[in-house]
Amino acid sequence: NVLKYFSMFQGGMICQECKEKARDGLILNPSTVYAMQYIISTPVEKLYTFTVSSEVLAELRMVMDRWRERYLDKIRPFYEVDLIKVLTGVRRCGKSILLSQIEDEFKENGVADDHIINVNFENVEFEKIRTCEKLNKYVLSKIKDEGRYYIFLDEIQHVRSFEKVLASFRATLNCSIFVTGSNSKLLSGKMATLLVGRCVEFRIMPFSFKEAYDYN
Repeated sequence: NVLKYFSMFQGGMICQECKEKARDGLILNPSTVYAMQYIISTPVEKLYTFTVSSEVLAELRMVMDRWRERYLDKIRPFYEVDLIKVLTGVRRCGKSILLSQIEDEFKENGVADDHIINVNFENVEFEKIRTCEKLNKYVLSKIKDEGRYYIFLDEIQHVRSFEKVLASFRATLNCSIFVTGSNSKLLSGKMATLLVGRCVEFRIMPFSFKEAYDYN
């Protein structure tokens, strides 16, 4: 069977027969399917000269958005739950993109910009915030009232003793906390001890055109 439909719920590319069982089958332009085949079979260095039409690029973006939607579906029920939401995964697996999408959803639902605190520790703007004390001081400087705040901390493993300040924020502030970091440095050692029962982990896997295309 020819694989020409993409289904997030079925896990990737599917055929006509499988589409009948899928609730979200999206038919793709043959050029998009070819582009996916080319991407997974070509050395990375050759992809720099690979170009596609605006239509194919839009469909590739749609595929990636739907792939990420499966994670958002799991995270959304915890948006207002009193647990620290921890997104773990290898570098460049899409954690920061998901964090940005979650932030956008809060804004779309009426949360004011000044009640969203966003720190990306790989941004030079925040390079001086490398201790739990400095992070605590920065976040508290953004708290202006008793309203609910939404705190997004990207790649928090760069902050020494970050587990202490996370526990403090959760205990003393009216907030919902989202953090990202590498698998090797989060939810292990002292953090696991200090935050046991206080966080929920979401493991993010890199998007793979090969996985999406090979599924049948």
